[in-house]
Amino acid sequence: MTQQEMPNPIDLYGAAAKGTSEIIAGVKSSQLGDSTPCGEWNVQTLIEHLVGGTGIASGSLSGAGPEAPPQGTSHAAAFDAGAAKVLDSAKTPGVLDKTIASPLGDMPGGQLLAAFFMETLIHGWDLAKATGQNTDMPADLAETCYAMFGPKADEWRKSGAFGPRAEVAEDASAQVKLLGALGRRA
Repeated sequence: MTQQEMPNPIDLYGAAAKGTSEIIAGVKSSQLGDSTPCGEWNVQTLIEHLVGGTGIASGSLSGAGPEAPPQGTSHAAAFDAGAAKVLDSAKTPGVLDKTIASPLGDMPGGQLLAAFFMETLIHGWDLAKATGQNTDMPADLAETCYAMFGPKADEWRKSGAFGPRAEVAEDASAQVKLLGALGRRA
């Protein structure tokens, strides 16, 4: 998928962040030590990763470099504050077309934001799965994410970004195919 074919990454990230915020808000304090599909991360560290990712994304897009994780009165408030900063940085004129230096490498801002869309959507699913919440992704987000990242999963797997591919049926939903490509089992 070329940059011109890619859906608006601001809209994608905003939708994924909204859904993930709702999942974070649904986490009970008694679940923070529970395991997640992310191997070594428990619910607490996964939430911290999501919140910290907002600081990396907004700092990279703004050019300020990685920012300290946002603080809030709750995990959801901290995530919401960070996601709002990401969206504000992404809306800066020209930033989506500009080459951005980030921990993920140098790439156009739109591609960087798309990577954080995928990360937010997938880790939202991980968190929902770990805490017994609804794991259904919006079908349009799952389809778009699979189209954008499914073909690249094996390449990224080499770097350790994803676990081994999980085999899925050819007629599986886009969500199941996406999860399988990224090393998760629905």
